[in-house]
Amino acid sequence: LKELGGYTDKNFLLKMHPVPAHQQNRLIVKISSSLEKRELIELQNEALKKLQTCSLKCKSPCLIPTTLHGDMVVLSKEGASNYLRVFTYIEGE
Repeated sequence: LKELGGYTDKNFLLKMHPVPAHQQNRLIVKISSSLEKRELIELQNEALKKLQTCSLKCKSPCLIPTTLHGDMVVLSKEGASNYLRVFTYIEGE
């Protein structure tokens, strides 16, 4: 697990070993700032899903649904909420 830069979110690169040959071994874990509104996070999720259905020639990350909570996990503490999401990793330059 390696922390990556981020403006307001906490972002982490998760490397998994071993994985089957057909699966990606790296994922991005994104934890939103408690200042972000849930509606904005949900809008981002919907925009990413829409990009996956378009025939664009650029790569976009895929949102990986959780097994229990849909597109994100809500982390709540003392009345503040953070939203944890997992995305596919796209190799950059």
